[in-house]
Amino acid sequence: MKKEILVILVISIFLLSACTPAVEKVSTSEKSSPAEKKVSSGEVPPVVLPPLDFEIAALLNKNKEATNYNYVYDAEKTQGYAVYRLGNKVKKVYSEPLKMDANIFLNTFYLDLEKKTAFGICDKLGVTCSEQWNKAYPLDFSTQETALSPLDLANAVPITAKIFGGESVDGRSTEIIEYLNAEGKLERLSLDKFYGLPIKQVIYSSADAKSEVEVKHTYTRLAIGQLKESDVSLPEGVEMVKG
Repeated sequence: MKKEILVILVISIFLLSACTPAVEKVSTSEKSSPAEKKVSSGEVPPVVLPPLDFEIAALLNKNKEATNYNYVYDAEKTQGYAVYRLGNKVKKVYSEPLKMDANIFLNTFYLDLEKKTAFGICDKLGVTCSEQWNKAYPLDFSTQETALSPLDLANAVPITAKIFGGESVDGRSTEIIEYLNAEGKLERLSLDKFYGLPIKQVIYSSADAKSEVEVKHTYTRLAIGQLKESDVSLPEGVEMVKG
């Protein structure tokens, strides 16, 4: 009888242990909340840069994406020229014909920025253009590209730019901004208050405004959205000279 009771007891204990759910162990790392997690010593927190000055940004954004515009680059210099751009087409006009070869003088150049082509003609009345009149000469595109445009300058303004003051340039009211450029030199742009684009650029030889002026360019007679396709296309009927 005692033997039977003992067997029943052993069986009961075995069944009881088999039915008891196991307790899952949780590591201390799993118990901690996300808020308690610390940044690894090897991680570098992101640098949050301040936004561009609101007034400067508002000016620059007026015509920052323009693809229809014209201006005169360095009008006060002998090598200055007028620029007319509509989409991928550009016309560049010099006030006086340039000597391209022994007997070839050209003053108006047509560039296609997509096809990378360039042609020059001479359409200025006078003896200089008599031989080239009504002829279009193919040119090396890389030698005819224009200097940085007002839009190029506007899109390169860093967030560190600050307002310096104001001035009148070519009879137009401007806001002057200044900053250190990529070369660590002080650069100032005079932004046209109506168009929001630079019409004057001055770069000093160092980070100090008291240093010498190293570069100075003007972008006068600026206008936006006034060009037609015919303004930037080769005139009809010109003779295409083979290169």
